[in-house]
Amino acid sequence: MHTYADVLDAAARIVYAYGANKGVSASRDQIRSAVVAAYKSLPTIHQWRRYRAIHRINLQTAVPVVVNYNASNLTLTLASGTWPVWVRDCSVRIMNVLCRIAERVDDTTVVLQSPPGIGSSNNIACMVYNDAHELPGDYLNIISVIGVVPRYVLQPLQSETQFYAKFGHVTSGGVPQYYHVQGGSRNILRLYPPPSSARVLDVFYSRTVPDLIHTGRDSVNTQGTINASGKNVTGTGTSFRPDMVGRVIRIGDGSSVPTDYEGLNPYFEERLISVVNSETSLTVSEPFTNSYVGATYCISDLLDVDDYQYQLLVCLAVERVARMGGYDIPLDTEIKMKEAKAADNFQAGVTEIGQTSRVLFSGRIVS
Repeated sequence: MHTYADVLDAAARIVYAYGANKGVSASRDQIRSAVVAAYKSLPTIHQWRRYRAIHRINLQTAVPVVVNYNASNLTLTLASGTWPVWVRDCSVRIMNVLCRIAERVDDTTVVLQSPPGIGSSNNIACMVYNDAHELPGDYLNIISVIGVVPRYVLQPLQSETQFYAKFGHVTSGGVPQYYHVQGGSRNILRLYPPPSSARVLDVFYSRTVPDLIHTGRDSVNTQGTINASGKNVTGTGTSFRPDMVGRVIRIGDGSSVPTDYEGLNPYFEERLISVVNSETSLTVSEPFTNSYVGATYCISDLLDVDDYQYQLLVCLAVERVARMGGYDIPLDTEIKMKEAKAADNFQAGVTEIGQTSRVLFSGRIVS
């Protein structure tokens, strides 16, 4: 498995080697910044199969409601019943004007994003459309949006004004034919026209890589010692945290923090952490082959890369460090990029972190 610690160590070895020869130097902070920036840039420099995913959306049938409108605070209060749980960001037709819902306050009250242009009124017949859907947190950009039954392809828009300029102000529902993504703190997929009936859409998108948190080199990742047997790890003086689930724990020789096999203190075994029970107890996904008492260890993030992307990542990170300090470090980044692209063309299948893909289409379905 390739970890955050591995690429930090690999980049440092290259940078410090050239520093010893040519008088250059780089801080650990610079190397960490370079590694993180290079890692986050990976999905943007090529349409890797590995970073393709699928998000399925279930559109709900439009819902008729009767509301009381308060113009002073832009609230709509239901005369009866409850608001659907999905109404946030969606559209509501009020007296033939489409408005957006900013917030679902409770079961009976919502707040509008902007006024519908009328005064306070009671018993207004409205229609609520499920035309806004938040995209997954790892969303980077849309590849395509496809209706499942019947099968059809929705067309992208640069903005909603593009739709209104072409078709005018549509206030009734129908079959969504167009979409665009509203950016911000959340990415919202907006559909045009708003759906009048239930249907299913598949959103094919490029995803980002997970954030890097645990270096495997900070005290929280290495302090104390551990006993390990089977799937159980018990620590002495450790500070295991819940966000270490899914990270890699490596066991060392009892005297030094373990490194990869290229380092001075190669690890004995490595496993993924499945459960953190407390600051001194965790469980791993697969049993250790051997038992350990008083062992050193390190915990580091698992990189979402294959073997070739890892080599490219090291080069990209060192390149960034070199630019920071104006260092002259020869690298074969272009060759590594070609190798990674070639390998990616042969990869296919649902690719989870730390796994190799196996089937023709690469993607991940997210409900």
